[in-house]
Amino acid sequence: MLTETRRLELRARIHSGVPEAPGVYTWRSGQGELLYVGKSRNLRKRMLSYLTPAQTRLDGRKRHLVSAIDGFAWRTTAGELLALLLEDALIKQFDPRHNERQKDYRERRYLLLTDDAFPTCLVVEGETPRGGTLFGPFKDEYFVQDLIALITDRSGMRACHDAEPFRRSPRYDLGQCKAPCRGAITKAAYAAVAVHARNLLLGDSSWFEAALEKEMQAASDALRFEEAAALRDHLEFCKRFAARQRFFHRFATEPMVVEEQGHGLQYHLNSGALMGVTTRDGAALRVPRELAAQPCDRRFFLDRANLVYAWMSRRG
Repeated sequence: MLTETRRLELRARIHSGVPEAPGVYTWRSGQGELLYVGKSRNLRKRMLSYLTPAQTRLDGRKRHLVSAIDGFAWRTTAGELLALLLEDALIKQFDPRHNERQKDYRERRYLLLTDDAFPTCLVVEGETPRGGTLFGPFKDEYFVQDLIALITDRSGMRACHDAEPFRRSPRYDLGQCKAPCRGAITKAAYAAVAVHARNLLLGDSSWFEAALEKEMQAASDALRFEEAAALRDHLEFCKRFAARQRFFHRFATEPMVVEEQGHGLQYHLNSGALMGVTTRDGAALRVPRELAAQPCDRRFFLDRANLVYAWMSRRG
């Protein structure tokens, strides 16, 4: 339990020793357990906010954390993005029990575009003996299911999961499937359908955008405005998803330079690993060892790509 005396001691140490600079901080218990990893643009201000006299203003989860605090550590970073990446790496490495938000990577799911004669899309948790191309990971199973529904409903790709389609799907009668199970399409013609799905997953949504815009216009002309609004939402999703996929493909396969203009830094990334950080005048800074290696788990890789993408998006 954090006593008032100990709280004042910790505040005094933070006031005198922790700078007003970007970086990463950690809280530890009296038994040495790592309780929490955080990051901030102003380490001193953020850390002191945990140890205010009016702790009743904190939410229940934070009060539980604060009650166990007995020590801390901190590391400054040259920039905000570096602090963000280092925080994520440390959470993945040590799994502190009070870091909840960054642990949702455990729920990630993948989309498998099979290499069957008539390809289909499956939700999988990771590597699978079924042949095909794996995309993701994505945030959860529901997201992938919604993505597959968008692909199949628009393109006519089959939704059944059998390696060789044989079920006479009612989706054909609804105009939602090309029905290879009924011999209604050749393998060559179906391959062109599968290309639309592959292109979207690689970041090219042009075919789906054209199809949705056509449907949206038809619904609007027929005064079906709710349907047109729903189609507009699908269209915006396609654009956002494709932009994200293009970035992730580049992040995974190409060298990339990300600029943090506020601190005059350039981050040099390659396949998810931070290869170097340079200043505006070309000086090389030390790269934290936790960021120098490519993430070993594809779910970790996605989190790192997501962090960089979100950070860049917020800055236009």
